[in-house]
Amino acid sequence: IDWDARFERMQLHSGEHILSGLAHKHFGYENVGFHMGADFVTIDFNGMLDDAQLAMLEREANEAVWQDLPVEVTYPSPEELKTIPYRSKKELTGQVRITQFPGADMCACCGTHVEYTGEIRLVKLLGIQNYKGGVRISMLAGRDAIEDYEKKHAMIQEATHLLSVKPDQVDNGVRKLLDANAALKSKLIAFQRQIGEEKAAAIPEGTKKICFLEPNFQSDELREMCNKAAVKAELVLGLLPIREGLCQYVLISNQTDVRELGKALNEKFNGKGGGQPSMV
Repeated sequence: IDWDARFERMQLHSGEHILSGLAHKHFGYENVGFHMGADFVTIDFNGMLDDAQLAMLEREANEAVWQDLPVEVTYPSPEELKTIPYRSKKELTGQVRITQFPGADMCACCGTHVEYTGEIRLVKLLGIQNYKGGVRISMLAGRDAIEDYEKKHAMIQEATHLLSVKPDQVDNGVRKLLDANAALKSKLIAFQRQIGEEKAAAIPEGTKKICFLEPNFQSDELREMCNKAAVKAELVLGLLPIREGLCQYVLISNQTDVRELGKALNEKFNGKGGGQPSMV
């Protein structure tokens, strides 16, 4: 038996108990689905939660963990069972096993759990999404949550080095980098359009065919230049290399239907695409 793997599953399952119990306690929601995947577990609840409520549930779940209280397992009689406010996904018959995480959850469950809540170590809620009229929460607990924290902490440390900011300023550093990148992209597009206008204007009137090979253009700017060139030339082909052996193209004419020629190009060069009579 892989005891480490088994204990990790116990940590995850026990963390799911606490989260489910708290969601039921605060909002009356039922756990209607639980899946233990390779990277994290998901829990489905039959009601909606927002980010603030999710943060509250995570905080209270970890408070239950840090109290390090014993997990209680009991086998109440049918008469006692009627007086116990326990969670159960279905009607039960026969002897019922009740698992209680003090202050957090009381549930009918025949699974394996940690002996003390402190053995869970940490509960981390990774995200939330709408699912079948309720929400699906992604969760980690125990060793998996610690390893996830260590990995993300290392990523933050690397980001602080690359951005030359303090750890609590990484988000601002990223925003500044994105703003600077957007400004540079705007300037690049402006230069591309200016170059495209100059190249199109330089084409002699009555030109039959012309081909532009523009590795430093973007597709929109290449198409815009070819459109302007088609005012003077009968047939315009623009090529945009993407990587070795692959490029995008635009074929434009204001005087002839280019669809058949585009089809021939696709057949010749194993390409794909289409369009309208004036452009493919």
